[in-house]
Amino acid sequence: MIERLPADVSEVLALVLDQDDPVHAALRAQVPHLRVTGRCGCGCGTADLALDTRSVEPAPAGSWRRRPC
Repeated sequence: MIERLPADVSEVLALVLDQDDPVHAALRAQVPHLRVTGRCGCGCGTADLALDTRSVEPAPAGSWRRRPC
């Protein structure tokens, strides 16, 4: 069973996935299937996420990159 995401992570995901388009909708559908696997040690709030891919449809591919602290 996947535990709920911490409030700070849920709030950020809600803010960045608020657009009404197919990509954002697919990513919002994945949120309940995410879990935090790590956090940045500097205190910035960065969270590493893992998705249970067996429980949800994939979202369309897009371009993104992790921004270092």
